[in-house]
Amino acid sequence: MKKTNLTVIVPVHSVEDIGTQKFDVLFDIALSSIDRNDTKPEKVLIVTCNCIDVIAKMETFDFKKYDLNIEVITNDGDSDYQNQLNFAAKEVTTEFMSVLEFDDEVSKTWYKNVEEHIQAYSDVDMFLPIINDVAEDNKFIGLSNEAVWAYNFTENLGSIDLETLLEYPNISPCGMVIKTSVYNEINGLKQIKLTFNYEFLLRFHKNGYKSMVIPKIGYKHINMRDGSLFWLYKNSEAIEYKIEPKEAIFWMETAKKEYMFNEDRHIIYEENEVTE
Repeated sequence: MKKTNLTVIVPVHSVEDIGTQKFDVLFDIALSSIDRNDTKPEKVLIVTCNCIDVIAKMETFDFKKYDLNIEVITNDGDSDYQNQLNFAAKEVTTEFMSVLEFDDEVSKTWYKNVEEHIQAYSDVDMFLPIINDVAEDNKFIGLSNEAVWAYNFTENLGSIDLETLLEYPNISPCGMVIKTSVYNEINGLKQIKLTFNYEFLLRFHKNGYKSMVIPKIGYKHINMRDGSLFWLYKNSEAIEYKIEPKEAIFWMETAKKEYMFNEDRHIIYEENEVTE
């Protein structure tokens, strides 16, 4: 078995079963997808929140059935996705880190392809997969990130640049493999609603770092799973989640301003005004 100098972070903030979507099943699919790779990461770092049900689930889950070096850590602070990932990133000791959402999965050759590209492109700081986007019932929706390999889409085929991102925001960092030092140096994800991934990609490239899309389908992402963050943005009535179209425009504009700052200025939406 070959290993690559990589830690895969799996953020877990809830173990709730929603409808037909059972946490145990989704979580097992995610971890099994890592395990079926012949080239494996050095470590799988599961970051949980300090909730009784989450801690109890981790204590009873059978991690021994996977041929993986799995460690579970607990974030005692805010347990939103951004904080979970940022907290775990500071605990990573490998050169590269990646992220796998607990309801997604990676292809069986993803880490082999990652290792080959790391060796071949030592000047690249982040590798992204072509993503197979599926609905909750596993039906194919489309692909993400494949446009980067279209002729004349970017200046350098397969690479992303700041100018392209500002014109075309539909690049997804799901499954990203990034140098750990770079992620931490630019302070990871910000507390920006809806467009935090887009702002991160803009800021990454604004700081002069290089990215590349590996021309292979490496990641399967479930879109709008019931109870997922982006499902809540669209469907929840809770004030901390629900985003109306007017506010969505605000967050897109915010991403295109805040990427200039590495620090999180804690922008909030308040009647179309920016408050720091």
